[in-house]
Amino acid sequence: MKRLLIVFLLLGYFSSVAHAAEPVEQKYAGVFYGVVDSGDGDVENGNLGLVIGGHVESGLGVEFFYSDTIDEDETDTVSGTLRFESQVWGLLGTYRVGGKYYGLLKGGYTFLDLRAKVTGVDSEKWKEEGLSYGIGFGVEVGKNGAIELNYLVLPEVNDRIGGTEFDFDNELISLGYNWNF
Repeated sequence: MKRLLIVFLLLGYFSSVAHAAEPVEQKYAGVFYGVVDSGDGDVENGNLGLVIGGHVESGLGVEFFYSDTIDEDETDTVSGTLRFESQVWGLLGTYRVGGKYYGLLKGGYTFLDLRAKVTGVDSEKWKEEGLSYGIGFGVEVGKNGAIELNYLVLPEVNDRIGGTEFDFDNELISLGYNWNF
């Protein structure tokens, strides 16, 4: 319930700021493939995701995204082989600069669900949430689309699995296509 309340508050805030300033210039929905890199564990999972959002003429905008693992990675640890999955979703405020070629600043609140299993040890699950920030670059393709490359810093996870201590400094690097409507 707490998570849902935070999402609605942030959505309301970003929407009211963007709409109070001027009408929405561009709405979009897209799909992306991203890699969730969890530094300490040398684990990089392939995630498939969806995004919806919009921005106004001044460049301010709001974006919701969701991604889940479709390509699990594994790494060897002192305790055994670590298999790792991640689910990420969040609400971000955006600031877009440029025309056909553009840059993005992103910041907001994200939720990160990690699922890890070390051979011979019970599965571990973590739910982390917190502030995230990042940048993006894009190029408009025709009138109805754009290709984007994004980098987003996600909440950290610090814990122990089967005698091995992990400090997951999570990042999401993604490439996607957005359809404008």
